[in-house]
Amino acid sequence: MLMGGLMVVLSESLMLAEKAGVSNDTLLQILQESAVGSRLIQYVLQICCNLFLALSIQSARSKGPAMRARTFETSFPLKHQHKDMRLALDMATDLALALPASAVIKDRYDLAEKLGHSNQDFSAVHEILTGKASR
Repeated sequence: MLMGGLMVVLSESLMLAEKAGVSNDTLLQILQESAVGSRLIQYVLQICCNLFLALSIQSARSKGPAMRARTFETSFPLKHQHKDMRLALDMATDLALALPASAVIKDRYDLAEKLGHSNQDFSAVHEILTGKASR
């Protein structure tokens, strides 16, 4: 499920980049060199996109244990992830491009912000998805 969802969002990211005039090579390099460049991204890019990465990718810190413990020490604030999702969808709208999976994801971040998770780590969206957020 995770890999399938990641592939959909990666596909939408590539579509948006292409429509905005950013080459796929440039986007993939950005993904490789950013916090997004985890082993899972590397795997998806190599296997599913048939790309072989020349750059070594440092694994992102695992969020799983913190999510399970419901502790969300901030390494990237939820409000910034929400802003990034909003900006990407605004750009897609300007380019007449539908990104349905990303729109659903942004809705979850909308709710997380409304419920006061703005300054927690972006993984706090887990509280919304599991229904454990105080409403």
